[in-house]
Amino acid sequence: MDVWILLKRWILIDRKKRMPFCRQLVKSIRYNLLNDKQKDEIKKDLIRFKMNNIDDQNIVWSMNTEKRIHRDLLITIGGWEKSGPSNIVEVLDINANKWRRVETFEDNRRIAYHECIVISNKLYVIGGFEGSQYFNTVRCYDGETKKWHELAPMHHARCYISACEINGTIIVAGGSDGRLRLRTAEVYDARKNQWTKIRNMVQRRSDAAACAMGGKMYVAGGYTGETVLQTVEMYIPEMDIWTEIAHMSTPRSGLACAVGTDFILIAGGFDGMNRLSSAEILRIGSAHTVSVEPMPIARSNFAMCKMGNYFYAIGGYNTTVTKTVVRFDGKKWERICDISVPRSALRAVLLKAWSDPIQLLSDTSVNSKDTHHSLCDTDSSKSKETDNSKITAVNNDSD
Repeated sequence: MDVWILLKRWILIDRKKRMPFCRQLVKSIRYNLLNDKQKDEIKKDLIRFKMNNIDDQNIVWSMNTEKRIHRDLLITIGGWEKSGPSNIVEVLDINANKWRRVETFEDNRRIAYHECIVISNKLYVIGGFEGSQYFNTVRCYDGETKKWHELAPMHHARCYISACEINGTIIVAGGSDGRLRLRTAEVYDARKNQWTKIRNMVQRRSDAAACAMGGKMYVAGGYTGETVLQTVEMYIPEMDIWTEIAHMSTPRSGLACAVGTDFILIAGGFDGMNRLSSAEILRIGSAHTVSVEPMPIARSNFAMCKMGNYFYAIGGYNTTVTKTVVRFDGKKWERICDISVPRSALRAVLLKAWSDPIQLLSDTSVNSKDTHHSLCDTDSSKSKETDNSKITAVNNDSD
């Protein structure tokens, strides 16, 4: 409505000269966001401006009635379903309040406890577990060719892996190779299709959470094979060093984290006794976290990703796998539409300014119910998933 008010004022300054531009300029008004009263007011103004013949009216009310397609798309990849590992890819259609399955995006490989990183128009799926095999492989989906292909493998197989992107490279750390919990870390150069070993972490960690902020990698929590960790480590690529920088309020394994403007949001997980709903933020330069409002549902092994002003917590595990999705605006959590299939150990990433979001959304099929967030289905299905951090045997030290 504000756009029309400004436009009307501009026209009235010199109506004779500016009226010829009116029909084109009204296209900037997003009529789908106006209520009936506001639309009626604009209609009356148009009649006064003598834009009241049927052709003009058809032009006006067909303008911009479709909701805007977002260039940034939030997708989920893989995870652990009731029956085992999954290859499902879903995209959040914000306009329709639905998750849509993108079968054209799906790989043949079913995978869980993996990592996903997006660089430009490429999606990298790294490591993971498919029920019997622990992967050191890297699969890449090219948004231009719309095809999957395999890249150079890591030096170590890594399930329960942590990873992030810094300056166009992918850094991975920790995880489990099926025998041992790992301290090792390595970096991938996409230009060379090559992995290089870097310095080991201070602690061995599987089931940790990682993110990048200010050109540094942060790895929070995790499991040593004996202990659920409370510490946060930071890696400085230029110096190739790891250092413990902070303590969370509680030990967390199977947690998730995502980066805000100048802080990291950390949430959920398993403390060795219970699934957690608590959440906290770690600010740059601080050695301590600050608690924020807890999630409405405790969960571990879930996905978290920031899109726009919201942090999304998706799926996860709490005695059963869940399909619930909540989002956090910095003050409160709210429920939105569920993913179609209950899954834990999935990953969520933001396809930022993806090359053809309209085409991707048109390749989808609707799986979730068309419901407002307050009415979303709350059912979960029982899972054969093995409890967090128990798929592999507890072992002693690894390099």
